[in-house]
Amino acid sequence: MSEINIYKSGNTLSAIMFDSYRNKYKVFYDNEVLDILNIIKKHKSKIENVFYSDDDINFDLTDTKIILSDKSKLKKDKRFDFIFKYLEDKNYKLHKTRWQKVGAIGLALLISTIGIVSVKAANDTTLNDQTYSLPESTYSDDSALSLEDVNEIVEVNEDNIETINENVAKETNHKDEKPVPNEGKEQEKTDNTNDENISEVLEDELDIGSMSDSEKLEYVKEHYGNIIDRYANTYGLDSNLITAIATQERGKHSDVVDSGGAIGLMQIQVGVWDGHSVTAYNYDTGKEETVEISLEKLKDVNFNIKIGCMIFQSYLKEMDDNVIAAIQSYNMGTGSVKKIIVTYATASGKTYDAIISNPDDTGWLDYRTSSFPGDPDYVENVTRYYPSNGIKK
Repeated sequence: MSEINIYKSGNTLSAIMFDSYRNKYKVFYDNEVLDILNIIKKHKSKIENVFYSDDDINFDLTDTKIILSDKSKLKKDKRFDFIFKYLEDKNYKLHKTRWQKVGAIGLALLISTIGIVSVKAANDTTLNDQTYSLPESTYSDDSALSLEDVNEIVEVNEDNIETINENVAKETNHKDEKPVPNEGKEQEKTDNTNDENISEVLEDELDIGSMSDSEKLEYVKEHYGNIIDRYANTYGLDSNLITAIATQERGKHSDVVDSGGAIGLMQIQVGVWDGHSVTAYNYDTGKEETVEISLEKLKDVNFNIKIGCMIFQSYLKEMDDNVIAAIQSYNMGTGSVKKIIVTYATASGKTYDAIISNPDDTGWLDYRTSSFPGDPDYVENVTRYYPSNGIKK
């Protein structure tokens, strides 16, 4: 079954569409996502298999699975009102159960309106994002085309493929993104950390100059070390890594919003987070914790560090516990990092899932360029402040 994941990062609507084998995909933004929503709205009576997973809503349109990530966030967006109203009118109870409804709508219905990119991975192929529109006469609700049918109609010229990120909207950095919640991973409190071979990844794959003895790092340790240790332990993070991030981000707390719109030691973007909330798993209480954020609260160094830890934990979960990807996401945002990994996946003939689930595969780091927002060398700049004995997850 093909899958479309719709989510909201800051004020940007995004969607990623995968085929059944997860080796062909298309990234959509803003108006394109609205096209998807309009199609869903037009055919909402044909929704089936509605179920709730954590804070996501899942439903099927026959051969297409639709995932609405973070329903609490989308509920605040009037463009999604029709979905929530429809589910309410149909008395769907959003529990962790599946509810059956009769109806059918094919993947081709989406394809014919908004198009799909067909990307064939090859080790020495130039990449491209091409969108193909099928004639309206090629489908009907009663005889929807399968993806295989589409592939017979749409022939991809591999020699003419461009990279996926060339024609997409420019994203903001991590401070413009809010976390996508953890999808059903059970958390257990042990010592709140789990040693992995991340140090080997860093030593083997990254060219890192050691700055662990720098005055900037020592200042952070001396003035904020106890606070960082406390909140890193609370949210199951490596305190040395949070210290390294804090050192790279600013190195010294300030209660004044800087020229880039960020505040404090952890450089929380005020325009994005003020008046919003972040959710993370609290290992001390054994429960998910949601915290409301305000500018006044962010001026306090304790709260600033706490929120920075919660944001990083949310990125770590979204990036499938891949520490290196989570670090880069703290600067670029998860949306940009995902696009980088997708580009690398296409070039290397691998799948996104295989790469993100393997922390030893850091080949995607070579695909970071200045065309993406933020610092393309952020991972290296953070880890140079990290002790040589390895990162803990």
